[in-house]
Amino acid sequence: MIRTPLICAALTLPLASAAIAGDPIAAVHRGATATKARDIDGFALGSSIRDAAKRFTVTYSQGDQLQGRMGDIELVFEVCPSGAIYMVETTQSLGHFTVDKKFLDALNAKLSAKYGRPVGGTPDNLMWSLSEPVRYTTGEVRPFTTNWMSAVVMDDGGDEKGVTLDLKMLDFRICWAEREKANQKPRDAATGAVRL
Repeated sequence: MIRTPLICAALTLPLASAAIAGDPIAAVHRGATATKARDIDGFALGSSIRDAAKRFTVTYSQGDQLQGRMGDIELVFEVCPSGAIYMVETTQSLGHFTVDKKFLDALNAKLSAKYGRPVGGTPDNLMWSLSEPVRYTTGEVRPFTTNWMSAVVMDDGGDEKGVTLDLKMLDFRICWAEREKANQKPRDAATGAVRL
């Protein structure tokens, strides 16, 4: 049975509303995280894509997205302008077998040991997320899901991949901090140049 995760659609809703009332630019409180570990298979959020690329073969690159392979694992990265990774996704083929409670319990135990207890989902579609107050370009502060992870088990129903595990983790705050730093000098110069 093929399952399509709805998590991505749900998480795009804050982005759509943000476009109407300014863009999110900074978390009000810093340092919180949705998961205990901030990496998937050693690919850490905030690390350089140049360093990460030493471990996998790049198969596609356009804009802020890179795709690649590392053995039988498919990888997707999204990076900030500096090359810092703010999103990593891996799809791992696990072979052909019947996904049952015993497998899901063992997988969930492994995931919880590394990332902490999930905050929602089902045994085959887990989610970790951090919603926090975020400042927008308008100055307004509203809640926003800044950092999240999902773990989805999919069975392709007999296709060549068999059962796959898709892990995805992202943190918007990495690029926000980078943009804020790059914007500081030109913003201050513009403020100083204003004539009244």
